[in-house]
Amino acid sequence: MVERFPWATSALGVALALSVAGCGLVAKRKALKDCEFDFVDVEVKGVSLSDVDLLLELSVYNPNDVEVIVDRFSYKLFSDKNRLAEGWHRRREKVSPGETEVIAFTLRAPLKNLGKGVLNQLRNRGGVTYTLQATVYLDTFFGELEIPVTVRKKY
Repeated sequence: MVERFPWATSALGVALALSVAGCGLVAKRKALKDCEFDFVDVEVKGVSLSDVDLLLELSVYNPNDVEVIVDRFSYKLFSDKNRLAEGWHRRREKVSPGETEVIAFTLRAPLKNLGKGVLNQLRNRGGVTYTLQATVYLDTFFGELEIPVTVRKKY
């Protein structure tokens, strides 16, 4: 039998291979939903007349049997209900199966926002809850996925 479109078979094979490879990448990224996040440390890196630069360390534990990939994320940091800072972390991060990695990133908090957080902490005698609301953006063969992540810790 003579094939009329010999390229169709090879194109279908390539498409199938890309789809399978894409599924593997999607699995590595979707596994993020099962990860456990926690605050590790916050360190003052610099102070200006209007802002404070903070180095925030966030631990990510990967309980999955596949590597987790984080392409980038946007975040908002709150002290109780007061927004302290917001921004982006644009560096790709990877977390091996069964491992914990620390993602460190610098954020800039306006002094006026930071002051509200400190006042609340003094008023509540140290009982302040810090919340990081992030949206993790995952690049896949099928397009971009958004996964919300919330981390809370009371100090």
